[in-house]
Amino acid sequence: MNALFDALGATVTGGLILLMMFSAIINMQVLSYNMQQQSILNQIAEDLISGKTINNVSFSGLGYYLSKVGAGVPAAIDPIMVATSNSFKFRGQLNPLSSIRIFHITSGAQVGNTYPLYVYLDNMSQALIGPFWLADSLEITYYDETNTEITNPDSNHGVIRSAKFTFNFTFESFRPDIDKRLVRYPTVIWKYFKNLYL
Repeated sequence: MNALFDALGATVTGGLILLMMFSAIINMQVLSYNMQQQSILNQIAEDLISGKTINNVSFSGLGYYLSKVGAGVPAAIDPIMVATSNSFKFRGQLNPLSSIRIFHITSGAQVGNTYPLYVYLDNMSQALIGPFWLADSLEITYYDETNTEITNPDSNHGVIRSAKFTFNFTFESFRPDIDKRLVRYPTVIWKYFKNLYL
């Protein structure tokens, strides 16, 4: 009888050890997947802000285009055309010899669970960069020269001197079942429009 209890105890103990091993392996897979996704989103955020090079062709990032706000625009012309919470349209020059161009940074309509982010030049037919997929629509907050938030920026273009751009990138967590969650990767950049100070 003791041998039967010993065998039963060994079976239960062995089963628990196997269950713990499988749980540990699954947890390591989840951790590895989530870390890989976090690394990918970190690279996407960096590409969006700083630009990247693909096949020896360099693409400028959002920071580069935002540095063009008001560049070379005569004082008689309003450099900012649209300033809403999810869209920023402005005039500027790409370089001192170029003509004045129109840049438009905007997030589009929701597609599934995400919102596309684009940067357009002159018209909205072809994007300079994008789409970058966000969990929420782009959120832009505008500030005046004293760093006070402007409550109605689209009616007060003349006092805008800086802006905060908030992006929420996202990826789906490892589990494909009912426990699946969207993991958010928030990115915030501040941009002072130095050409508007000059």
